[in-house]
Amino acid sequence: MRVREAATIDCYAELGVSATASRAEITAAFRSLVKELHPDSGTTDDGTAERLARVTASYRTLTAPDLRARYDETRRRAPATAGATTPRAASSTRAKQRSHEFLTAKRAKWFAWSGAIFIVAGIAAAIFVVSLQARDADVRAHGRPVVATAISRGDGIGLAFHTDAGKRVIAPEPRKSGIGDPSIGDRVRIRYDPRHPTDVVLDVDSTARDITLWIVALKLLLGGAVLLVAGLWRLRRARHATGG
Repeated sequence: MRVREAATIDCYAELGVSATASRAEITAAFRSLVKELHPDSGTTDDGTAERLARVTASYRTLTAPDLRARYDETRRRAPATAGATTPRAASSTRAKQRSHEFLTAKRAKWFAWSGAIFIVAGIAAAIFVVSLQARDADVRAHGRPVVATAISRGDGIGLAFHTDAGKRVIAPEPRKSGIGDPSIGDRVRIRYDPRHPTDVVLDVDSTARDITLWIVALKLLLGGAVLLVAGLWRLRRARHATGG
C-alpha cells in the first residue's frame, strides 16, 4: 500500500500500538493480530479479511523506515490540510470581505454626510430662532400696542387695526406665535412697528414657542453631531481594516 493510501487509515490504531512504538513492538502486535485474524483461527467473519488486509498494510508501512517517516509526516499534516480552504473558497471569502468592507465604508460615509447636513440644518434653525427673538424683542420694545380684529384674507387670516395716525392696516397673522390661530372675528392684542405697520407681533408670552423652536434646533445639532462622529469613527475603522 502506498503512503497516500495508508494515510487514509490509522496504522498505529490498526495495530494497537502508540505512535512511538518500536519496530519490535510493532512486529509483536502484528503477529498477534495475524494469529487472531487468520482464516485458520476459526473466528473469521465478513470483515475479517478486510481487517487483516489493513493490519498487513499498516505493518508494512510502519516497519519500513522511509515509508514510516513519510506516513508520519502525512499524518501530522492531515489536520492542517483538512482545515485548509481551496483557492476558489479563499477567493470567494476575500470577495465577501471586500464587499462587506465597501458596504461598511459606504454606510460610514452616509452617516458622516447625514450628520453634517443635520448640523447645518441645526445651525440654520438656531439662526432663525435668534433672528425671530431679536425681531420680536425689537417690535415689543418700540412697537405700539393695539387691539386687532381677525379677518379673512386671500392667503389666510389677517389682523385688521388702526394705527395711532388713524390709518387702517391689515397685517398677516404671525404664524410662529406659540398659540392657536385666532378665529374670524376674534379680538387679539398685538404690537405693531410704527415704521412698518404690517410688521406685528402678538402681545403674548412667546416662551413656549421659543422653547419648542430651540428644542428642534438642539435636536438637529446633537443628532447631527452623533451621526458625524459615528460616521467618522466607522470610516476610520473601515480604512484601518483595509490598510488604507
